[in-house]
Amino acid sequence: MPSAKRLYAVQTSSTIAQVATLAGVTFRALRYYEEVGLLSPTRDRSGTRLFDRRQSDKALMIARLRRMDLSLADIRWFLDVETTDEGRRRFLDRALNEQLTRLRGKYAEVQSMVDQLASADLVSLSAA
Repeated sequence: MPSAKRLYAVQTSSTIAQVATLAGVTFRALRYYEEVGLLSPTRDRSGTRLFDRRQSDKALMIARLRRMDLSLADIRWFLDVETTDEGRRRFLDRALNEQLTRLRGKYAEVQSMVDQLASADLVSLSAA
């Protein structure tokens, strides 16, 4: 039977595979986040990365912020500089509003293309 200390360590650490699966990212992404200093997992005797709860949560947050197209510099700011909940809320509000503005611009471009295609002579476009 494992000791209480060993059992506790097993229950509170996750491997890179487990964290990658939970976060929906590749092993390489997690290694890169470690390389650039966003994550700092520990390693066991064999060199396997182990993510404690804090590092796992941080990896999940990084993945969510990347899916929202935030840059790694913005994510670093969010994680390291903004230390209050209010500061983080303001930061995310600003960043997500900027993203929304960019997406609305892209949507307008796509809609313009759709309108142009709808009004174009499709026969002459396919012959070109």
